[in-house]
Amino acid sequence: MNIASKNKVIVVALSAMILIPVLYLIYWAEFIHPPSETDQITVVSNDTNTVIQADPILQAEQVVKANPSANNYINLGLAYYQASRYHECINATRKALEYDPNSALAYNNICSAYNSLKMWDEAFIACNKAIALNPDYTLAKNNKKVAIDGKAGTDVQISEQKKLTGQSPTFENYINLGNLYYQTGLFAESVDCYKKASEIDPKNAIGYNNICSGLNALQKFSEAIPYCKKALEINPDFELAKNNLKYAEGQR
Repeated sequence: MNIASKNKVIVVALSAMILIPVLYLIYWAEFIHPPSETDQITVVSNDTNTVIQADPILQAEQVVKANPSANNYINLGLAYYQASRYHECINATRKALEYDPNSALAYNNICSAYNSLKMWDEAFIACNKAIALNPDYTLAKNNKKVAIDGKAGTDVQISEQKKLTGQSPTFENYINLGNLYYQTGLFAESVDCYKKASEIDPKNAIGYNNICSGLNALQKFSEAIPYCKKALEINPDFELAKNNLKYAEGQR
């Protein structure tokens, strides 16, 4: 089997395994812990005959504001998860752990969100905590396997891209290698690659923006700001650089 075929097998396998936790999360929210009648929030328009159902995230946010609890934060995390807002899912579910530090479900859901972000190491740690709390937790074991297989697949991609970049050290190859590092949470390595890319093509705004984004992820906001400003000097209409700059300035 050649590399391309192996990668296809890996992608299909990962897709199937990631689907399992998604289905379980939906099952948990709908059947094991559905919102109570008091949790149901609707928006009534000026027309008293019209009732508009709030979107799931707004509903979950309102519920957790009125009644902060482990279950409600887990439901909020689920709402974020279903909207592919994985970082917010993780943050909300970590709040659930403040109310219930021994929630294997919360750790499992964090693991699932990290898997969706391809942050395999963080996912592995979260699932290990879930399994430590509940050794018979099959879903957490499945999610842990997703993390292990995902890391193995990503390691192959990184290895291949490193080899390609060594053979052909172009702007594009360094950016692609940096992106692989970034996607797996290896932000310092990603910044190094983006800096090398910018040395090759110092007039390309993408390199500077990506450096800013990597430094933001490392919470080095003061260092990030000059790079986003440089990106905007080259391309004043670069919306992503504007957003990254705004975020860095807001967090500094």
